[in-house]
Parts: sequence; C-alpha cells; structure tokens
Amino acid sequence: MRRSHASPARVADAPLPTDAEAEWAAGALGRAERALAAVGGEAISRHIFLCGISEKQQCCARAEGEEAWAFLKMRLKQLGLANAGRDGGIVRRTKADCLQICHAGPIALIWPDRVWYHSCTPAVLELIIQQHLIGGVPVAEYRLLPAPQRGAGIDQTGDQSGA
Repeated sequence: MRRSHASPARVADAPLPTDAEAEWAAGALGRAERALAAVGGEAISRHIFLCGISEKQQCCARAEGEEAWAFLKMRLKQLGLANAGRDGGIVRRTKADCLQICHAGPIALIWPDRVWYHSCTPAVLELIIQQHLIGGVPVAEYRLLPAPQRGAGIDQTGDQSGA
C-alpha cells in the first residue's frame, strides 16, 4: 500500500485512517518492536556512524569509503561487539550517506559520546574500536574538533580557557 506524505498544512484535512490502514499500522508497529528487541535496541551503549560512501563523494574516494565500511562491519562482528547480551552493551553501526563534513574522510561519529573522527581508514578504525568502543577512551590523534572561533575562549583541544 502506498502512503502519501502530506504537507503539514494538509495534515488537518487528511481523512482518518481506515480500519485496514489502522490494522496495518498496528501490525507494523508490533513488527518494529519485535525487530528492536531482536537487535538488542535497549542494550545499545554506543553507535558508530560512518560516512564515506555518499552520493556527493567529497570526503574521500569511494573505494576508501567502501574499504572502511567493509572493515568496520567485519571487525565489529569478529569481536562480538554487536551481540545481544554483551557485557558493556551493544555497539551498533550505521553507514551514513553524508555527515556533512565532506573533507578528511571517511568520517565517523560515535554516539552518544558525540566524538567525531577523521581519516577513518581500517587502521584508524581499529584504533577507534579498541581504544574508544571497547576501552571507552577517545583516540585523540584522530578526533575531529570544531575549528576555534575568534573570541570564543576555546583552545585547540576543545577546552574552554579559564575552566
């Protein structure tokens, strides 16, 4: 069944769902809830987003992005980091089309830590996996930090002066 995406202005005018549509939505929600349980959604401790295979392909060569993504998938599986019931929580991975950095890629983001990484080759990803995802310590050498802004009182390490 195709669903249209009404604009916010038209939502108020949209007809109420039919019984069949409501039943379909309820069934879809149940399937989504079971899928979340199957992947251990409540036990996810960290999530790594990797950008390197985008439509724009500006942050790195496509072959570099593909190699990084293949390595990340393989290594997380080898180490059992995505296994439900893992002590320390599950690590999830997502191939992001674009994280809007578009330079020095592949780019990775670790959530909920809000830590960004640049130049994520397989060797760098191995460091990130071992030191950050397993050890809990960000890899300073490959961290991507915002450029200092004039008068913001932030040094190159990201620390606020006077703190």
